Amino acid sequence: MGKKAGIPVLFIDIVKGTSAVLLAFLSPFVFESNQFVNLQLGLGIAALVGHVFPIFAGFRGGKGVATILGVVICLTPITSLMVLGVFLIVLLATRYVSLSSMTAGLSFPFFLNVVLKNQNQTLLIFSLFVAALLIVTHKKNIARLLKRQETKVNLFVKKA
Repeated sequence: MGKKAGIPVLFIDIVKGTSAVLLAFLSPFVFESNQFVNLQLGLGIAALVGHVFPIFAGFRGGKGVATILGVVICLTPITSLMVLGVFLIVLLATRYVSLSSMTAGLSFPFFLNVVLKNQNQTLLIFSLFVAALLIVTHKKNIARLLKRQETKVNLFVKKA
């Protein structure tokens, strides 16, 4: 549907993930305690599952990329910047949003757990879940990429 529809939807989906995680601040748990982080993850996963499998749309929703980004921005902002860097590099190199999203998602566990040396087991599991989910939700995109039929975005070019 183009940039006019895509940019507001992107923003709303990021806010959806962020808002869910921020609800944890209403809890009595101590900030950054395991209970607090687990609650944040639970709330973020609830938003994500609701986005990918919405009841009102017959359990067929979006791929969850922007909602995951909103969750990750709140949980680990430094990791989100690294992952966004991967997304942008792949997007600029290939012009495939789907490939950029999957590559960024696959880089998330690496940056969080290897580079930043995450010690929280729940976050470790979440990062692996995110990587797997992004591959699963992009099955049709993967098939189109393999057939060289995936649509590329026009970066920096205005339509006539």
